[in-house]
Order: sequence, then C-alpha cells, then structure tokens
Amino acid sequence: MSNRRQRLSFSKKPHQIPDLHAIRVVIISGDSNDERSILSFSVALAIRTLLSDATGLPDSQIVIGPPHEAARQQENDQDKDYLCVFIYRVGYSGFPADAASDDPLYLKAFCMITALGGRSSRVTSGESELRLTGAVAEYFHRNPVLKLNTDNGMKSQMQIVPTPLTLDDINHLWATQNNTPYRLSLSYEFALVPIPIKDRVEKAPRVSVISLTTRATFDLAAKMEESFFKLQVPIVKVDEKRPDWAPHICLLDDNGEPTYSLALETNTLQAQVSLVVLGVPETTLNIEWEVWVGQKWQTGLSGGSCSPKSALLPKDDVLLALLAIPISVPGLIENKGQALLRVTRNATREGNTQLALSSNPVLITVGHS
Repeated sequence: MSNRRQRLSFSKKPHQIPDLHAIRVVIISGDSNDERSILSFSVALAIRTLLSDATGLPDSQIVIGPPHEAARQQENDQDKDYLCVFIYRVGYSGFPADAASDDPLYLKAFCMITALGGRSSRVTSGESELRLTGAVAEYFHRNPVLKLNTDNGMKSQMQIVPTPLTLDDINHLWATQNNTPYRLSLSYEFALVPIPIKDRVEKAPRVSVISLTTRATFDLAAKMEESFFKLQVPIVKVDEKRPDWAPHICLLDDNGEPTYSLALETNTLQAQVSLVVLGVPETTLNIEWEVWVGQKWQTGLSGGSCSPKSALLPKDDVLLALLAIPISVPGLIENKGQALLRVTRNATREGNTQLALSSNPVLITVGHS
C-alpha cells in the first residue's frame, strides 16, 4: 500500500446544530503513512462490506460520503440501486480511569445509511428504497456486532446500535446536501471505535482479594490487624429453558468451599484445581484461558472441553465435590502469574446466526503467599 496521508475537512452551515458536523475523510498523496487513523479504513469500509452482504449490491454501488455525492454518481447509472454510508458525527466515549495518554482513543461513530433506488421499468425507486432499507435493518438486527481485523492480526469489535433521527436532525442533515431531495434513511451508532487499532492495551494483573488494615492507635509501631474479603459465591441456578443460557463456574478451595478466586504459592506445584461448571447437563463447553506471565496477558489459550453435571449449585459440600472436575493450570506452575478461566458455548439464533455465550470468569493467582 502506498504512503498516504489523511486530512479531515469540516463543512457546517449557519445555524446547524453542533452535534451534526458533517465529517468527510479525504485521502491525498503524501509522504507519511497514517493508517493508524483508521476511522475510514476500518469502520466505513467494514460497513460497506456488511451492506454488500446484506443487499447484494457491489462495492461500486455503495458510496462512502454524503448523500449528494451518491446521488451525483447515480446520475450516470439511473437504473441501478445505490446505498450511501455517511458518518455525520463522531463523539468521545469518555476516558477510563486507568487509561494513559498513549492508549488508544475510543470514539463513537454515528452513521446515516441512505437508500437511493434506481429507475426501473419493473418497480419504482420508492419500492427499491424500501427493499434496501428493510434488508439493512434486518441484517444489522441479526448481526449487531461489527468485527475489525488488521493485517498484523489485531482485532477489535464494535456494537451496532440503532439511533433514530428526529425530524429536526433530518432537516439539519439534509439541508447540507446541495438541494438533494430526502431519501429514506437509517441511522446507527457504531461503538466503540479504537484509534489506532494497531496499539494493543496491555492490561495489568487482576485484583483477586481486597484487604483492610486497621490500627488501634496512630502509632506506626502498633500491631496491625488485617482482614481479607473475597467475593462470595451465591446459590446459582442456570435457566435451562432459555435458549441463550450462559454457563456459570466457580472453583473449590482447600476446604471444599466455592470461590471465584484462588491464591497458590509458587512452591505448591498444584498442577490442577477443582472447577464446578453449571449449565445444561451433557452440553459440550469450551475452556478458554488468559494467562499473565511477565508483563502481559496471553489470550485465546484453549484448555479443551468440559460438560456440566448440574444447573444448580448445591449447598452440600459432598455434592459440590461430586460436581467438580479437575482442570490443569497452564504455564504458571513454578512461576509467578495469574490465570483467568472462562467456559464458553456456541449457540445458533433464529436465522442461523452464531452466538458465543461466555461464563463468568474465575481467577487463579500463583506466587501469592
């Protein structure tokens, strides 16, 4: 790919509300390689790919830009249907409390998708626009998550949220379109857009136990009392009647009590822990690990498969022990680190849409005496 530089140009008419700035990405030749600003590359192009899948239109008939540009291109092919992808607003998502200045910036992209029906002898342009908008709305309803991938394997995903425009919003937007008549349109929020997508945020180790230290006096040499607090495991029952049920998991400590976190010493060499999996019995579930070793998390580590034995967490310790299955801890024995465990299952929604359902996480800390 040749070196390219991006420039943002803003167009705003008098009395236009501030939230509806018309933002257009113009790509010009240059010496810098600024693909890190991926608002157009990853978002708009990914939306165009989804729209092509939803409607069957080729990429050449899905225009990224304001509606008046799509209408101008359609003048040469008046018998063809067009779609317009217009990102009319970009907003901040807020700033996480633990974020640093070199972390990716997360934005919300507000997009208007406009149908421009062709003039055919079989159907009117209005009928074509109804068909196109219906296909887009149905597709985004069944596929509400947009996944972004880069050449170097970095991945991210955004949620697609319908955001209907008010009459005032419609008037303000279409007043900027060079007298192009209003066409039937849909509006969506795509959140959250990471910029740049190439920089992965390395998360710190997780908190497993909260402690409270108290002194009877202000004397620093006085004896301290320290108390530890763990998240208690409630009585859980997985609803087997729900087609979208998600599994629930917990660990068993040395006393056979259920817990969401374990702390192991490095010299324990405990190669296995006891895991209780709740869900529909005999359902095949996938075991997934995230491992913290050194200074970063290793994600996507497979731990094989397992099957629940019950949907209800019993109170009796003997029954708990019968439900537990031994799980090997990957890559942590004789090392200091953490392992985060989840179990997942794949389900099929109406319309053959695949859905990944994940359990709650459990945490194992090694090297904590």
